[in-house]
Amino acid sequence: MPKWPVPHRFPSNPRAQNLLDWMAGIEDVPPPGNASPFLARCARTVYHTADRDDLWELHEIVPRMLDTAHDEQESARQLMGLDWLMRIFPSFWYRRVPRLAKAADRMLSRQPIGSMADVAAIAEDRNTVITATATLRVHYVLQARPEMLLAADSCQRWAIPSVHLANTIATIAQSPDIVGGPAPWRYDLSVARDACMVAALTIMGEYAEQHPEQTSADKLAAVVRGRLASTAITVDASGRDLIARMVGEA
Repeated sequence: MPKWPVPHRFPSNPRAQNLLDWMAGIEDVPPPGNASPFLARCARTVYHTADRDDLWELHEIVPRMLDTAHDEQESARQLMGLDWLMRIFPSFWYRRVPRLAKAADRMLSRQPIGSMADVAAIAEDRNTVITATATLRVHYVLQARPEMLLAADSCQRWAIPSVHLANTIATIAQSPDIVGGPAPWRYDLSVARDACMVAALTIMGEYAEQHPEQTSADKLAAVVRGRLASTAITVDASGRDLIARMVGEA
């Protein structure tokens, strides 16, 4: 069932209405054959998780998504998605982690990924992130604070729009349909998707040190959500902007 009521926005354009119905999850509506598969899957993910107030901007671009299936811009759209996943999405979250802030700023300042060869340009920053991420996870596990891990998982599920879009792009990146074949950096992609959790664990650790008596996962999650709220809004907006930019390639 759709998260929100689906408006009949395109009475004179049944193809656009069919695409909108599919994006919204109307039962028995088949996947569109006239829209870019990559763009359609990303747009559907954003639509399913967006706040109601954010749906109208997605409605506006639906007609422009038509007739984009297998066009000359598909590779460009996929690279834009990978750039968002590997450079933009994690950087906003990692800016909230002191030991990763500089690497995040470097990643954001780099040129967007325009080819698979460009992925190597951010390898050093990604390696910094991978090492620190693993260290953070081990630290909290060794500290025997399972409530922190539970709360961090809760925060990742709370940041639904951007995290779900990251999961969608990362899944597609491992498929034969992606430009250049399946991405060879599965672990790096998982680190990008886990960026929200790493930021949550870091803020939670700082709070827990100041309040060692606090052992409630719900309370810890509430504190972190409050401190990461502005970041979540920024990242979600960047995901909607990604859809608009990919449609701009049509």
